[in-house]
Amino acid sequence: MLGYMWLECQTYVFDTATIASSSSSSRTPLSTTTSKKVDPSDFEKRLVNFCKHQIETDESPFFGDGFRKVNKMMASNNHSLKDTLKEIISISKTPQYSKL
Repeated sequence: MLGYMWLECQTYVFDTATIASSSSSSRTPLSTTTSKKVDPSDFEKRLVNFCKHQIETDESPFFGDGFRKVNKMMASNNHSLKDTLKEIISISKTPQYSKL
């Protein structure tokens, strides 16, 4: 989940860089306000999208199904990682999962 969240941030950085570079009113480069690279290459954009897609569509029970369950929890917890982790801990203490 954390890897996916990082990839989502990269997507946001790419979108922000595109908006900033196309805006005629903002001439201050994004790189002066952040340490991120302003103009990601097409390869970087495709790589991020590929990795996100791989995570979203993984068919393995642990990584694929587990990610989808946690992703749904994140959505139901207003994308709060702290609340989602609390929910995971609570679920893991139930008798069904305590043997794991």
